[in-house]
Amino acid sequence: MTNSTPDAAASDSKSWTDGATQSPIESVDRALQLALMLRFGGTLTVTEAAARLGVAVSTAHRLLAALSYRGFAGQDRERRYVAGPVLAAHAVGAIARSSLRDLARPALERLHARLHETVGFMVLEMGSVRFLDGIDEMEQNLRVVIRVGDKLPALESAGGKAMLAQLRNDDLAAVTSASGVPAPLDERAGSEGGSLATLKRHLAVVRRNGYGVNLEETSPGICGVGVAIPTTGQPLGAFTTVLPTARFHRDELKGYVEALAQAADETGRRIADLTRAL
Repeated sequence: MTNSTPDAAASDSKSWTDGATQSPIESVDRALQLALMLRFGGTLTVTEAAARLGVAVSTAHRLLAALSYRGFAGQDRERRYVAGPVLAAHAVGAIARSSLRDLARPALERLHARLHETVGFMVLEMGSVRFLDGIDEMEQNLRVVIRVGDKLPALESAGGKAMLAQLRNDDLAAVTSASGVPAPLDERAGSEGGSLATLKRHLAVVRRNGYGVNLEETSPGICGVGVAIPTTGQPLGAFTTVLPTARFHRDELKGYVEALAQAADETGRRIADLTRAL
């Protein structure tokens, strides 16, 4: 008896279909249909996928398993299939090219007015984050400046941590295999084999808290707090505030988080409205 693997499923056309009468091209077409459903339609159960394709549930399950293995699909916490890291990156990129920055801008302006600190909006790009927008605090002598377009390791960013915490373990493994676990985490893990496990434990705390914190991990003298846009699928973006360590006080953390969460919720609703209109 041999064990079935995703590689075998991807290479053997019969494992993708219910019978020898199904051609490899038809199997690929069905897989692409599922990928498009996930890209534009949100979430799918195996039963829903089978009904849409007009195939057996077992066939839909094998197709989704193959898509998951290659990063085109993933599962949310209710075990429904969602767009995986590959599709999610393109989905966010497509929105970003047209209007993601504009969708986040009103919330970003209100966030800046409320906190009177430098604030930014970022997206996840595999193991890194990129700032799409930012508003610098200009009224105080000591301040932090955000450079739009800058890219930095996600685990060294408060907003990046918040977005990584939204990933399921298998998607997180795909991200780290492509970009690597950051060196500081390797050092904390103490051994190569413990790096991913340490990362998961760290992000579990972030997930439970609902926000990420950066305590001088990117630059000395700079702290940050980040909250991701709520989603049942892949990360959409995150809001962050960055400020000098001299003005970062633990007793004000709750206020930072509440303001960031409000901006994230507002932008999440705007993105959902746009997605439904596509």
